[in-house]
Amino acid sequence: MTAQWSCLPYYFGAYSPELERHAREDLSAMIIRSAGPGLGAALFAAHEAAPRFLIGGDCFTALPVVFAHRAEIEDLYWFDAHGDFHDEVTTSSGFLGGMPFAALTGEGCGRLLDFLGEGPVDAARCAHVGGRDWDEGEKERMEAAGVKLLQSPPVRLDKPSHIHIDVDALDVTEIPNVTHPAPGGLSSSALASFVETNADWITSVSVSSWIVGTEPSAACVDMLRRVISSLG
Repeated sequence: MTAQWSCLPYYFGAYSPELERHAREDLSAMIIRSAGPGLGAALFAAHEAAPRFLIGGDCFTALPVVFAHRAEIEDLYWFDAHGDFHDEVTTSSGFLGGMPFAALTGEGCGRLLDFLGEGPVDAARCAHVGGRDWDEGEKERMEAAGVKLLQSPPVRLDKPSHIHIDVDALDVTEIPNVTHPAPGGLSSSALASFVETNADWITSVSVSSWIVGTEPSAACVDMLRRVISSLG
């Protein structure tokens, strides 16, 4: 069966018609609808749909994909310029976007996992890739939890793996319209090549998109097309 993107067109539970339109027109994505308001309802809808390849407006998009296919996943790679490893206590801003990776590994947002009826993923099976804009203490908490910190992805995977991509992990000159840009980053072509090389080991992919309401760059669309083509 040919692989296909699905799209959860919400930013922390707020519907984005622009994200839906670009996902349909640029990526031929299937759309997943939330049955109610809020982040939990949107994630629940994706959890029920159980897509393997999902684009959404924020990094919580990873949770329903990983939980739906966790029996197959042995390793997880989180590509992101930021740590996303805060909890309700360590955050200084209260911004939910700083919490998804911590939530996935049981280091925060426990009520969200309870709502989805899921337990955390073992942090020792996870690697964070491409971080370059860290909050104070974030790297230390991540390492204490058992997460491996990598500046670039491994050349070869050797276990069934989930790949999460926040597009802000990529070169900001190629994909400038992200919420919290950080100088540098992997090239979009290098990331696509990594997926192409390791497609046989990749079970599932989640993506946190460009800023909802803006146009995706040509480099971003090309990368996403290459990724899904290699997984078909």
